[in-house]
Amino acid sequence: MKKIISYLFSISSLITISFSAHASWYEVTGTAAIVSSEESARVHALEDAVYKAVQFSGADIGSISNLTPYLDASKKEFQFTNHEVRYILVDKVKTRGGNLMITARIDIYPSANACHESQYKKTFLVGNIDVTSPQQAVMGRIYNIGEAAHEKRESVSR
Repeated sequence: MKKIISYLFSISSLITISFSAHASWYEVTGTAAIVSSEESARVHALEDAVYKAVQFSGADIGSISNLTPYLDASKKEFQFTNHEVRYILVDKVKTRGGNLMITARIDIYPSANACHESQYKKTFLVGNIDVTSPQQAVMGRIYNIGEAAHEKRESVSR
């Protein structure tokens, strides 16, 4: 019986450790110039704060455009589901010198761990290159430019 309980405990602890979410609260101040109205400046300052927090956290910046239609309301709290930005709490609103500053606390669950470099791989073709001045190739330590470009491409793709 002890073996079964210890076995179940070890499995549950492994599952808990491997599926832990990395959420973080960020306190950010967004600014916007008051041009037409304070309401529009408030929306732009809130968008600026969300952008700064998402950029700092390493989350996907492209997903901010899905939130902007919901930031129009003059509420103090915003809650989102199925998004990296889960919660926004407007802490302070200040007007100073024609600018509106909003300090907000933003809860972010970043899903992107790294840049998806495999999506941006591009191939290119290097053809025969005629060197008109061999002295330049010697100065750049490129004696056989076709082979040097081929070797460089192979080392980058690895």
